[in-house]
Amino acid sequence: MNGRIASLAGATALSAALMGAASLQMPRAAANSALSHLSTAPVDAASLRGTERPPPSQPAWSAESGQAAAKRNPFEPAAAGAAGASRSVGDGVAPDPNRPTHPLEAVDLDDLIWVGSISQGARRRALLQDATGRLHLVAVGDYLGRNHGRVRHIDEADAELVLVELVADGLGGWRENVVFIGAPTVPEQP
Repeated sequence: MNGRIASLAGATALSAALMGAASLQMPRAAANSALSHLSTAPVDAASLRGTERPPPSQPAWSAESGQAAAKRNPFEPAAAGAAGASRSVGDGVAPDPNRPTHPLEAVDLDDLIWVGSISQGARRRALLQDATGRLHLVAVGDYLGRNHGRVRHIDEADAELVLVELVADGLGGWRENVVFIGAPTVPEQP
């Protein structure tokens, strides 16, 4: 740029004046006198430094200055009994890490479909089908699903299986979650 800074406004005014002179048939001397206030002298970039206004100063921020200081830290566990703290259902309930696992514990519950039930005296078993089409016989007390779910009840009349899962509550404890696996519903045809 050879030490020259061209002003956008000056360049725009120059081109407008030249176009106006050409369209109005203005003599060149008149156009030059109209543009005489524009400077074409070289400008040193160092002389322009320090002419900018500094940004407005911002007040210093601190956690103690606002209402956030009175609230609990969301990254720390809530204290037991504190407002908003949830308690686990059945304190002391936790999965047994030493028990043998059942093959259906690797299957998502959404992939299991109720097919039917089989009874032999008082002993009931549910027949479930997984996503691959394989059938499984399940009894009360068996474990299913990825959340330590245990079969609590098999209801032949309602064609459903009641399962209780143990789900981590995020506070270091566990809570019970009741899940129903039933026969798929078929929409009625008109």
